[in-house]
Amino acid sequence: MTNLRSSLLLVLASISLVVHDVAAQSKAHPAQKVAEAYMRAIQTHEWAEAADMVETKSLANLKVFQKRYLMNAPTLPEEEALLAILGLKRISDIDALSPKEVYVRRGQAKTKQLKEPKKHIGEMKQSVVVKTLGTVSDGPNNVHTMIRKEFMAAERAFSELAFVSLVKEGKSWKISLDAQEPKMVPAANLAPLPKVKTKPHGAHQVALNYQNAVSLHDWESASLLVDTESLKSMKGFQKRYLRAAPGLAEEQQLLRLLGLTEISDLDDMTPRAIYISRGKATTKRLMDPEKHIAELQRTLKIVCLGTATEGDDMVHAALRKQFSAQERGFSELLFVTLKKEGTVWKVSLDAQEPKVFAQKGKKK
Repeated sequence: MTNLRSSLLLVLASISLVVHDVAAQSKAHPAQKVAEAYMRAIQTHEWAEAADMVETKSLANLKVFQKRYLMNAPTLPEEEALLAILGLKRISDIDALSPKEVYVRRGQAKTKQLKEPKKHIGEMKQSVVVKTLGTVSDGPNNVHTMIRKEFMAAERAFSELAFVSLVKEGKSWKISLDAQEPKMVPAANLAPLPKVKTKPHGAHQVALNYQNAVSLHDWESASLLVDTESLKSMKGFQKRYLRAAPGLAEEQQLLRLLGLTEISDLDDMTPRAIYISRGKATTKRLMDPEKHIAELQRTLKIVCLGTATEGDDMVHAALRKQFSAQERGFSELLFVTLKKEGTVWKVSLDAQEPKVFAQKGKKK
């Protein structure tokens, strides 16, 4: 057991991050400590402590969401099961709980679902490492932190990327559970994009070009900006996805969207061609594709809020995208990860996925 633990520690050490982004080198933003403390608290299942770091508005919204979620349970047995997990008997019982209590009970429900809670939490407290890669501003009262989280559990080492948003509540920075949700307002009320003061990593232009192409449904251009490894992974995923269709009718419908007749047709397609076919299938689902794309061409604006670098071959970019459609204004927060492919920066579709290491040098 000691040798295994030593090997896992070496694995974590081998994947530990190196930060040398322009924004990261400057003085740490005061919100950074809050983001790191919050990530540690939820990782170690300290729900009351975590709740104290969440903004009031987010907690209130969570309570409303939880009640609505319970009311939408498809059957009475499922509703009763959800209530039992929260320690409630009736949906109306939630009205007597404070927003913080709802948050804590939701967290405790997650803890109860663990096979061995005490052991798991003990492993978390001993091994969890939380490091901020970078913090970017999104206006005067909003920031977003890009965090690398590493820990050990069940004789495996894990490495995860997390994006945490915070808002100014009085004089304190608090966690926002809602800030990363897309916003929709009347087009005339769409706020101006924030002005960026820090100079981002040079790879940010690739992220901007990629999001511009995706937003305008220019799938050929977008595909050229994606790294080879991601495209190959997508081909394998697409084949598995088609095979997992619940019925023949669903399978045939998915194949038609991709312009195929048989699953085996994928074998003759290049990974890039599959990416383009998937994109075009997305375009086909639009009610009026030509009108939608024309509106975006007139109104789309994207700005890079900032970047964070891991090592010499990975960059994470935070983007704010805005556009108008059907007299409504939309604002979205996006995180794009890029990897070095030779001498060129490319968008990685896989780099934000959690990594699991069974032992030194082997990945699952």
